[in-house]
Amino acid sequence: YPTSNNKASTAYPEFIFQFDRQAGGDLETGNAWWRSASSPNEFVLVRLRQKKDRRQLIIQRASIIGISTIVEANRKNIIPFTTKDLGDGKFIVTPDSELEAGEYCFFYQGTSAGQQVTSEFNFDFSVGSR
Repeated sequence: YPTSNNKASTAYPEFIFQFDRQAGGDLETGNAWWRSASSPNEFVLVRLRQKKDRRQLIIQRASIIGISTIVEANRKNIIPFTTKDLGDGKFIVTPDSELEAGEYCFFYQGTSAGQQVTSEFNFDFSVGSR
């Protein structure tokens, strides 16, 4: 898709991250991709490259002795953000600077529980009109 269905109404959007501390990593409860996550600091906020009919997340891959694959967002596209811990696994996340009009995503850089490969699951959103 060329743009996200999630539209931010401000250049300083605020996000709430909720981690289920009760789930204990059960496949039947919570998000199986993010079940190991316990903090927004396991994610990065990145700007996506826009093409005519799609968006791209620029990543770097590395393999350590062929055992595991590490997937990281390209550092030049990472946008710093601030988190505020509200307790009980709930956090408010805001970008440190105004976001320009465009496409963005939170990219999970942790390892999925029980797996040696990092997931490439993310939450995308648009800022401004495109």
